[in-house]
Amino acid sequence: MKEETTKKCRVCLEHKHLSQMRTRKEGAYGVDTICKSCVREKDYFRVHGVERPKDLSLVFKLIAGVKHKRCPTCFEYKTYDNFCKANSENTRGMGTYCFICAREYKRQYHLKNGERERQLSKDWVKNNYEKNRLQDKLRGERYRNSDKYKITRERFKKNNPEKIELNKQKNRLRSKLDVANISERYARSTLGSRSPIKGSEFPQEFVEAYQELMKIRRFMKENKI
Repeated sequence: MKEETTKKCRVCLEHKHLSQMRTRKEGAYGVDTICKSCVREKDYFRVHGVERPKDLSLVFKLIAGVKHKRCPTCFEYKTYDNFCKANSENTRGMGTYCFICAREYKRQYHLKNGERERQLSKDWVKNNYEKNRLQDKLRGERYRNSDKYKITRERFKKNNPEKIELNKQKNRLRSKLDVANISERYARSTLGSRSPIKGSEFPQEFVEAYQELMKIRRFMKENKI
């Protein structure tokens, strides 16, 4: 006999995956006859002392000839375009919550667990430095090659001419300092201009050796040796 993967909720009358049903050890397949969304709604009405609507079981509804779905958080019937997309066939290709409630839930979650998320992110970057660096590089290349970057860049230039001019001056000053100090950036730039390989792709040891060579050449030129 094939094991069932879905079960009908006795409140919303929908067939949902077993992972969406409330857990109950003595129940069939270890789940209850009510889904988690309906349990949350039931608890909400009990805690806030609100009378439970008679049509609560109607998740999907036709209003003025237009299909609507009820959000289990705000309990409002909204059109399908107010819900995010989902791959589940049981929800008709829509997420459980509307956009407004989903954003509020995420905001509250980040406020409550923001420090923990930041620490986890820092730990992951520390343990996966090369992988994270490669992902950032690919993400940056995709963004710079996109039309969105071009539009954003043109809008920034138009609205911030003073900042653009200040950045140009800073870049010119930084370039002069790089040349004067024979920095790593200057060495990589020189190597990249004389080779089909990008300057950022040269090994660190090779770049450091080339820096020393450039310093020796400059010293010999200045002292006419």
